[in-house]
Amino acid sequence: MANVGKNIKQIRIKKKMTQDDLADKLFVSRQTISNYETGRSNPDIEMLIKIAEVLETDVNILIFGIPTPPDKKQDYIKLIISLSITLLLSIGIGIYTPYAEKWMKDTFDYGLMFINIIFLHPLLLLSLGYCLMQAFRILFGTKPLTGKIFTIIHHIIIAFLVVYGIIVIPFCMDKLFTAGEMLRLSKLQTSYSSSQIKHFLPGAWEQLILQIYGFFAYFHSRFPSIYLFHGTFFLLGIGLWGTGRSKKEAAASSMDTPSAPGSDRSDSAG
Repeated sequence: MANVGKNIKQIRIKKKMTQDDLADKLFVSRQTISNYETGRSNPDIEMLIKIAEVLETDVNILIFGIPTPPDKKQDYIKLIISLSITLLLSIGIGIYTPYAEKWMKDTFDYGLMFINIIFLHPLLLLSLGYCLMQAFRILFGTKPLTGKIFTIIHHIIIAFLVVYGIIVIPFCMDKLFTAGEMLRLSKLQTSYSSSQIKHFLPGAWEQLILQIYGFFAYFHSRFPSIYLFHGTFFLLGIGLWGTGRSKKEAAASSMDTPSAPGSDRSDSAG
């Protein structure tokens, strides 16, 4: 309660009211208001509610003060990091793709190209979606959504990405390992059979990947204008940002939203 007087004075001045104006509306003397603002005395809960009603503010703001605006520095740091990741992925894919295409033409092995499709491009679009929303936050003040349902959605998105990574990353490593084996065998002998190529993943793992991607490919063949597979990861990036509000931000948001005057009175009465 130490800063209540300062908060009352700050909000009163912001509302362009004099001590006399506030005193008249509260049916108290100007000296009483002066005592509140200088800290000589403190208003009780009942008087705080009345002051909040007159000043058209929230009791919490009278007690804790006007919430300070969020520090934009952290937002810029997040944008720089997400933008850097997106640019690095774009450059990496630009360098990797020609080599993967050449490898596929020379060896008829789709493995390296498939890494591009199921891992690198989705990762890029996920990063792009997140980066876009972070830019919107800085430019337009867009805020992540709060509430229990959005927290659950955020956890579901993270769980999906973790499961997808667990399935896809070993597959990509296997394809890189296979490409290395094929390169090694081509240097040792002019021809070799597929049975000589080593894999560290069972064939069922690859079939699972092909079935997952096959579902999206079939959908795309029916609706060519809808890029469901890669579009899903772009939307996941947006969703990851849009549901990822921190507890600190949520608390600040609840402070920014004024409660109905007198709501504290009903709570205390209960």
